[in-house]
Amino acid sequence: MQAVQVDRRQQLEQERDKLLRKLVLLREERTALAREDVREGGGQVDESADSATGTFELEKTTALDESARRRLYEVEDAIRRIELGTYGRCEQCGRPIDRERLKVLPQTKFCLECQLRWERNGKLRRLARVA
Repeated sequence: MQAVQVDRRQQLEQERDKLLRKLVLLREERTALAREDVREGGGQVDESADSATGTFELEKTTALDESARRRLYEVEDAIRRIELGTYGRCEQCGRPIDRERLKVLPQTKFCLECQLRWERNGKLRRLARVA
């Protein structure tokens, strides 16, 4: 394994460990929020400001959890690509991904050109649905 890939693997493993710790904390926070909600209203709909705040906090924590899980998947996928020997190659065009891009986004699977094309096409599809 090349030195660059060893560095990226270490970077990815550190990110994976950080995300796993974050997911544990978010799960604990969600559990605490759910317990608090039950304690305060017995699970009944409550129109008070406290209930709205609790609901907002629960939704925020759930969104953060989903984001962390998505990122964890991307990081673990990049580690698998290192193990398979395909890391650093664009999954779309097969060309090498720029080292600086990998340094900043070690989990990326697309070169900048393909990433921009993918984003542009996604935006165009969303605009077409609106029109």
